[in-house]
Amino acid sequence: MSRVFKQYEMSWPSRSPRPPRGTLGAASYQPVFLDVNGNPVTEVVCGDAYTFDVPGWTGGQIHLTMTKNGQPAFDDLFTVPMPSYTSTCANDVGTYQVMAYDPLTGILLGQTTFQVAPAGTVIPKSTTSTGILAWLENLTTVEKVALAAGAFLLLN
Repeated sequence: MSRVFKQYEMSWPSRSPRPPRGTLGAASYQPVFLDVNGNPVTEVVCGDAYTFDVPGWTGGQIHLTMTKNGQPAFDDLFTVPMPSYTSTCANDVGTYQVMAYDPLTGILLGQTTFQVAPAGTVIPKSTTSTGILAWLENLTTVEKVALAAGAFLLLN
């Protein structure tokens, strides 16, 4: 059995190999943006604080490739988790496509999209609840009425 090791082109002055696009590692890590309470978000309004992480990734650094409104914005090593950052209306409004790569192998860990909306934008409440809230949100109206009636009978 022979093993094949791929060599990746170095892009100077980058400190890591240019990752091969479109490859997915054996283990997939989902990059995520988080609000100040640690809840996953896909959109914030400029002026809001947020952070970025790749949960489960223990390497400390990733190779991050990011576009803003379709234009290259960042392509280098990046430390995760990122400290909290407060977005600015003058510089940060836009849509970001973020891809995280293993800095040693160049294999894609995961990707996500994130948006910084202009001031005054109302962001709808997240529909991605967990635990009992997710269970309650998935009940039909009849099931909710039955649950409420049962609770009423228990309390009386």
